[in-house]
This record gives sequence, C-alpha cells and structure tokens, in this order.
Amino acid sequence: MSRKQFAAGEELTATKLNQNIIAGSYNAGETINGATLPVAVFVKASDGEIYACDADDSTKLDFIGFAITNSTDANPITVQTDGIVNGFTGLTVGSSYYVQNNKTIGTSKGTATILVGRAISSTELIILKEEKPKYMSGTTSKNLADASGIQNIAHGLGKTPKKIKLHFTKVHNSTTGTHYYLDLVYNGTTTSVIGVLSDGNYTVEVIGSTLKIISGSSANYQIGVLSFDATNIIITWTKSGTPTGTHFILWEAEA
Repeated sequence: MSRKQFAAGEELTATKLNQNIIAGSYNAGETINGATLPVAVFVKASDGEIYACDADDSTKLDFIGFAITNSTDANPITVQTDGIVNGFTGLTVGSSYYVQNNKTIGTSKGTATILVGRAISSTELIILKEEKPKYMSGTTSKNLADASGIQNIAHGLGKTPKKIKLHFTKVHNSTTGTHYYLDLVYNGTTTSVIGVLSDGNYTVEVIGSTLKIISGSSANYQIGVLSFDATNIIITWTKSGTPTGTHFILWEAEA
C-alpha cells in the first residue's frame, strides 16, 4: 500500500484526499486501462497480481476495488479499494452497478452477482462490496458402473473452500428401506468420517483423501480421490471390476 506525497500548501480536493487514503499500488497481471475508464479488479491468489473481474468466470469474482491507472503485465497499477471513484461516463444517479460478463460494469447483473457500487453522479461511483457466499450446498450422484474418470462438482463459492463435506447414501431395498450413509469432512489435509452400513451389499472405506466404495465382492469397487479448487469439488474415480449401484451425494462447501 502506498500513498501519494503532497507538497506543503497544496490544495487537496476531496477526490485526491479520498484516493490518497484508500488507494494501493499493486502489480498488474494483464493489460488494464484504468486511467481511461476505472476497471473492477480482483487479486489472483496464485501470483498476487491484479486482473479484471468477470461475472462469467467463477475464478474472477472476488472484487476488491477499481484499477484507476493504466498498466501491463508485471508493472505497477493503482487500485482504489473504497470511497468515491470518478472517471466514468453516463452513470445513472442512484443506480447500483455490477460487473458484466464482458468485464465492464452495468446496472444489470451478470452470470454471477458482483456488486461494485452505486452512482452518485454521471461520472462518480461510491464503492460497495457485497459479502461473498461462504457456504454452498447441492446434490449429485455417482453410478459405480461408470468408467474411471473425474467427477467435477461446481460449488459456486468463487474461491477455494476451507473444507468440504460429502454425505453419501444408497438405498439397497426400496421395500425395507435398508441403506448405508457416510458423512465425510475434508479440509484438504485431514479427513473426518462417520457412517453406518445396514447390510452387506456395500462397504465404504475412507483413508485420508481417498474414498473406496466396494460393491458386493471385494474385487468390485470405485476408488475416489478428493480434492477441491476455486471452482469445483473434484473426485477422481478409478474403477476396478464390475461394481454397480447409483449412490447419492449431498455436498457442502465452506469458504
């Protein structure tokens, strides 16, 4: 973070003072022309550099502020993270603005909702930041008869989870309702698991990040290796023999 130095006796406008308090210097990770028109940006975790937000890309949603200078890859850029940003044209006073799917801003929401501010004049926007979702959940399934492959479960957090939770269940007999369930929590390093198997049709084993579902004979199984990133819960399945049965998964992801 850096602040501009002013000379003694220099008159400070509200805009200069505001930007001096909350503007920071970073390096750009791509060409950004923020001096021409302020650009909504985020910091990429892998390199700590600044990139334009994109409502149609789940890895580019974590808005921190507006780039207000021009820059290119690996060169310094100034980002205003709070307060009033000027340099826009044609804003509608009182309207909320969001990042669009083409990296611009507008009054409609893109594929993902990224609130960036509210217009206070046709050229000025006061920065507003919406709390990003910290918890998401959903359901999916796994057919043990499927070939080996990767199962991607999009979690929609827009950032890498701190932990994931998977609830597996399989009804063996629709008449008696016999079933097993498995609750699994994985934080990227450590796994905690609890489960109940109510008959001998299926056996479930969990060691570290590896899940093993055995169907009938010990020769028939699917092994799933768990991981996750900013977009997906990832289960890399390896099939052995001829396992069968569709297993239902309730998943949770927490950032």
